[in-house]
Amino acid sequence: METREQKQIRRQLDEVQGGTAEQIRLQKRITDIQFHFKQDREKAKPTRNQLIVKDTAPYMKEYDFWCKNCQIDFRAPCYRYIVHLSNDVYASWRAICPECDTQCVRHITDRLHDPYYDHSRYILRQRNIYMKDVLKDGQYGFRTLYGDPYEAFTKRKMEDELRLFEDVSGMGYKHLGRKEREEARAREELKQERLYGKG
Repeated sequence: METREQKQIRRQLDEVQGGTAEQIRLQKRITDIQFHFKQDREKAKPTRNQLIVKDTAPYMKEYDFWCKNCQIDFRAPCYRYIVHLSNDVYASWRAICPECDTQCVRHITDRLHDPYYDHSRYILRQRNIYMKDVLKDGQYGFRTLYGDPYEAFTKRKMEDELRLFEDVSGMGYKHLGRKEREEARAREELKQERLYGKG
């Protein structure tokens, strides 16, 4: 049995801690229940794939497919095929190839791994239609299509540098290195030949 003093000390401790032991126990139980409710609500929410499947029709009149056996693109009527794996849904379109009667597949929920985009000649053709319009300088084929777009700029820059060099060359060659002096003499001789001819 608790003495009167022990009860008084326990009451003071409960007040300091924020309530009685029963109140603390109930508070903990309430937070645990709220946490479990929140988890259940999250589990009940539909996943991204479930929402995608919900928005698709069970049949399509025509859809593009690629047959890996025949190596052809074709359009055919198709139906939706759904697989449930580990609390998620995976869906695909299925159709029969008109040439070889093989079942062809297009992914609905996992489009990044759809083989149609990797193998279809139709998609390859679509990707390459505007390829030359988005080429950048330095990429393969740019100079073949557009030539050298900086040709006028580089020519003007070289002329400016030659003019500057001619202005400096009047001061003498002492400030230049040996190789630069030889190049400068060769340029000056070339200039003299252009002006007066060989002589």
